[in-house]
Amino acid sequence: MEKNNQVKIAIVTHQMVMGGIEKSLIELCKALVQRGVEVTLYLEAMGGELLEELPDEVAIVSIFEKYDNLSTIIKKSAIKGDFKAIISAMRARKINRRGGDPVEGWKAVCGYLQKEEIEYDYAFAYGAPVAFSTIYVDQIINAKRKYSWIHNDPTRLSLDIKKYGILFRPFEKIVCVSKKTLNTFLSIFPDYRDKVCVFYNIIDKDDLCRKAQEEIVIDAFSGTRLLTVGRLCSPKGQDLVPPITRRLLDNGYDIIWYCVGEGENREKIENLIHKYHVESAVILLGNKNNPYPYFKMADIYIQLSRHEGFGITLTEAKVFGLPIITTDFDGASEQITHGETGIIVRFDEDEIYRAIVSLLENDEKMTKLKKNLCCDKKSCISSLEELLQ
Repeated sequence: MEKNNQVKIAIVTHQMVMGGIEKSLIELCKALVQRGVEVTLYLEAMGGELLEELPDEVAIVSIFEKYDNLSTIIKKSAIKGDFKAIISAMRARKINRRGGDPVEGWKAVCGYLQKEEIEYDYAFAYGAPVAFSTIYVDQIINAKRKYSWIHNDPTRLSLDIKKYGILFRPFEKIVCVSKKTLNTFLSIFPDYRDKVCVFYNIIDKDDLCRKAQEEIVIDAFSGTRLLTVGRLCSPKGQDLVPPITRRLLDNGYDIIWYCVGEGENREKIENLIHKYHVESAVILLGNKNNPYPYFKMADIYIQLSRHEGFGITLTEAKVFGLPIITTDFDGASEQITHGETGIIVRFDEDEIYRAIVSLLENDEKMTKLKKNLCCDKKSCISSLEELLQ
């Protein structure tokens, strides 16, 4: 793709909270603006820890900034004689009150939203496979080419994706962040074989290394530092950290396990920390806009995901040459060669525990993993030229 200031791309997502999808979006936006592309980001909700990380060149649009509550929308639409908007708003209110199909609710909401007059060259629905962004890009955004992103294992969504295959018809490309995610998607929707492609999340290694130089205050500790980065939620699996830590301590291993991230499972994990009496060995650091100094100071990186699409934090851990233990989610085997550049295990407390012990007791194995990462060929690099062809 040649540098061209006339290329315009609209990207629609939920909110710029701390998360892998949002971090990958930031890197995508950086790569696009560096090539002279005009990027407009449409957000369902403003705010979020990563909002300020977006390049200054990215124009930000708040989708609902112009809209009041549904009752006011109905009244204003009645004054204008916009009966389509009235019907859509009333339908959306009815679905919301009765807890109906959220997809039907999103369609009803888009029924009263004003269509975009600007014509974009591309529009990306960058939320979950079945999300408001999917409907918004289809019905509201005016673009020559429309892409839908699949960030996660499509069989693990809160909604049954099998019911919503028709939603992907308007999209020219269905972009999957890993080969396994693509294969899983095709196992559900084989008719979309000609539309799917893999586009790995973009990583700026130099930027990560630069950010890692930021000084942080950490405890004086001479043992082994374990690190996990991710939102504190069930899919990320941090609820296993306290019981595994207890077993490690009971068996004489001198470790501290740091968890960077915030989320709805914080209270649950805190309760588990107290239950297993590991208050001094499990440190919940909360959200960090710059987590990379913690990668730099860690000895082992551990990814505990129950399910994941690609796992951008694995790529980040590889940048810092950290020995890696990861569960076998969709993108793990595309980034890690088991036994050579990391250890891949099932999501199982015993297996994870044994994998950690195997590194703590074998310095040669740790050194081997680090050395192999330096010449690892599983770079998982995609080009924008392939994406925007």
